[in-house]
Amino acid sequence: MFRLLQFCFIAELFAVTTASRSFGVQNNQLNGEITKAASCLPCAWDEASCECQLAPQEMVLQEDLPTPSEKPWMKTSDTPQARAAKLLEQMSLEEKLSMLHGYAGNYTGNVPANSRLGIPALKMNDGPQGFRDDVRPGTTTAWPSALTMAASWDVELLKEWGTAIAKEFYLKGSNVYLGPGLCVARLPVNGRNFEYMSGEDPYLGYALVKPMVEAVQSNGIIANAKHWIANNQEYGRQINNAIVDERTRFEIHYLPFIGAIEAGVGSVMCSYNKVNGAWSCENNSTLNGDLKNYLGFKDGWVVSDWKATHSTSMNKGLDQEMPANVYMNTEAIKKDLKSGDITQEMVDDSVRRILTPMFSAGLFDYTNNNTLENNVTSPEHSALARKFAGMSTVLLKNSPRAPSPAALRAGLDAHDEDAAILPLTWLDPKQAKIAVIGVQADDPIAHGAGSGHVHPAYVISPLSAILRQMGLEKPSSSDCEGVCVFYADGYDEMQTAEVAKKSDVALVFVGTSSTEAADRSNLTFSSLEAQKNLDLKQPRRYMDLERMIGIAGAKQPNTVVIGTNPGAVLTSWRETVKGILLNFMPGQEMGNAVVDILWGSVNPAARLPVTLPNIEDEVGFTHYEYNKYLSHHDEGLLVGYRWYDYYNVEPAFPFGHGLSYTKFEYTNLQVDASSRRITFNLQNTGKTAGSEVVQVYVELPRVSSDMKEPPKQLKKFSRVALSTGETATVSFQMQSLDFSTWNTMEHKWQEVTGTVGILVGASSRDIRLQGAITI
Repeated sequence: MFRLLQFCFIAELFAVTTASRSFGVQNNQLNGEITKAASCLPCAWDEASCECQLAPQEMVLQEDLPTPSEKPWMKTSDTPQARAAKLLEQMSLEEKLSMLHGYAGNYTGNVPANSRLGIPALKMNDGPQGFRDDVRPGTTTAWPSALTMAASWDVELLKEWGTAIAKEFYLKGSNVYLGPGLCVARLPVNGRNFEYMSGEDPYLGYALVKPMVEAVQSNGIIANAKHWIANNQEYGRQINNAIVDERTRFEIHYLPFIGAIEAGVGSVMCSYNKVNGAWSCENNSTLNGDLKNYLGFKDGWVVSDWKATHSTSMNKGLDQEMPANVYMNTEAIKKDLKSGDITQEMVDDSVRRILTPMFSAGLFDYTNNNTLENNVTSPEHSALARKFAGMSTVLLKNSPRAPSPAALRAGLDAHDEDAAILPLTWLDPKQAKIAVIGVQADDPIAHGAGSGHVHPAYVISPLSAILRQMGLEKPSSSDCEGVCVFYADGYDEMQTAEVAKKSDVALVFVGTSSTEAADRSNLTFSSLEAQKNLDLKQPRRYMDLERMIGIAGAKQPNTVVIGTNPGAVLTSWRETVKGILLNFMPGQEMGNAVVDILWGSVNPAARLPVTLPNIEDEVGFTHYEYNKYLSHHDEGLLVGYRWYDYYNVEPAFPFGHGLSYTKFEYTNLQVDASSRRITFNLQNTGKTAGSEVVQVYVELPRVSSDMKEPPKQLKKFSRVALSTGETATVSFQMQSLDFSTWNTMEHKWQEVTGTVGILVGASSRDIRLQGAITI
């Protein structure tokens, strides 16, 4: 029967798209195939008909056990670990096994409550950009994506983001947030890079995930770090075998997860792909050996990605199958218990791992009666979404503006040191002429697609926000006088040239996106990927956006490009324009956030979390290193800017780069070898208040003749706000991990010996101060 169960499950699920992961009623509106699958996950199978009945929402046990008169696990003064141990003692085998797989339900992942013992239901939900609710669109906030938030380089902002997300999850009745995503951007075209807060640097993810996880879990929601591990491409993700050596795994791919573990993350999701020949969700080496042993993930559970389970693999480190019970069902586990493949200790450990974070997050102590029907949006969260998007917008370029009618009227010198193109405060408030170009301005891409997609109640378009900023209700006619905002969607090249030429400034909006289950075909803005799931007013027609930028730039010397992007993009046109802003996947308040930056009410301070290359596949991945079936991570430690540094290649824009409307001076670096503390002075020498993201890189001595060592590595950063003329003493306490590499012989972190270079700067290529420390 078990073989038949597997066969029926696969047959029913064959037509379900990989982009759809929610198997409850949320998917009933999508298509017939998914509706059928939804009604059969999981189920009681009829061998003759290969049909099933919907699994019950309340656990039905084989034993009629009495309800305990006392519940010692409800003693809140005990530790979560002690409470889980007491509860585990009272559970029958069937009750334990019932927690090790998913059930049908209204959330992305569901485990029903156990009323006898008072165990709350687990209600897991996507996702990375906010609470996904396909049935009730517009009832949750479409926040900026994780990569967007990473561009803020701001740990306090990540804390606010985590708190806001957790609040909406709680008000929707959920208690497990299927995030944050932590995979490092090894591959610039990876379709899910927008979901991952590590960008291309493991330390960036390590530092940012901590406040985010702590904020989520302090608000009654269990966080889920994903996707473990080496899930760096969507192309062939369900069959791909990633070949990654041990040192690269620990120093590049594991470090963000170490941050999550140090923050007490309650769960980790294993990925679809294989790692070194074994499926990630049944990989004894990476799950039991690395995650649970070497990294010390002791008090949380490993849950499979949806349909990523291939066997009853509890003995290899998997604790829970989602979304169903194809492999980790009661009959299969009992069979393995009888054969000795699985022990009772393994079952107890998996259940303990699930119960412990449930106690830690307060699921047993506070009843959450909220439901999916709730509309959890609010003016407060809209304001936060605007703040997050603005603080995560990167100012890539801000050159001196050219003389324009407005500049001449105002008597401004275009070559004065304050004559940068941005902010637009130089425009004549009574006669400003602004060209807004590109369909992205009126019908914007604001987020990514896939399982983490959120249907927003609204998206503020840049065009509407600019019109409001200028006191207008609609775009101006061609014969407009006074304050005018001309709009051209970009499809008509003559119109684009005309509105650009007769304006004081041209604001050109371009955007592209990406999705789960597919990698991007290229890094240009002209790509039309994922638009089916982006809540656009109408489908985009193909347009050469690079050409559109060129036309505007040729007719209007004061041209600014505002790009929306899911990761790295090409900027071959960068020398033809005066200013460039990147806002990644900014969410529903996109337009307002753009206006805040353009007119200077928000001084940009965000930094690139990824390198912007000069050409496609600049690092030169071969078919051997990136293909559908087998991807050898032969670059080793040289991911992102480390590759550019090692080969001395100048990128279009380097990792960590970002400009401000003010200037900062770094002085007086002090490195105390005994305390391992680094201090220096930072002064705002400009004419406006602003924030600087200071970055500390280390140059470690070479420790291996077998690997290419990165010249420098990010190890500390901080976003420092200063008023005009203010000086602050910035201090960093370096840790042992900052000076360590992974010893593959002894399987542990080991400090290097010798001289370590200390580099302090504003980006990976803008080093202002240098020192050294002897280890």
